[in-house]
Amino acid sequence: MKTSTLYFASGLAALLAAVQVYLGLNLHSFGVGGLHTHITLAILLLLLMHIPFLRGEGYTKKVYMGLIGLIGLQGGIGIYLAFIEFIRVLNVIHHIFGWVILFGSILGVALVFMRK
Repeated sequence: MKTSTLYFASGLAALLAAVQVYLGLNLHSFGVGGLHTHITLAILLLLLMHIPFLRGEGYTKKVYMGLIGLIGLQGGIGIYLAFIEFIRVLNVIHHIFGWVILFGSILGVALVFMRK
């Protein structure tokens, strides 16, 4: 793998992790639960951005790419809810996606370690 790709992955992981911690601290009104989830996501994102690039293939890459897409979609819905208009159904979808991302991230990391 090219060094520049790894630097890009590292930078993107750090940026996404920082955004997750920022959102957990500033946008959630329901306290520790929201912050805990965002910090967990930040840690798992850092792991996912590094490990699959080094050793991931097959299912691992598919899980990883699916999670990146879902994180973007879930984040977009969250920004819409926070800054434009709060819609209860979208809020439920946003939180369901959040749980899917959380467990999917754990699965993604587990898949990488199972392939050793």
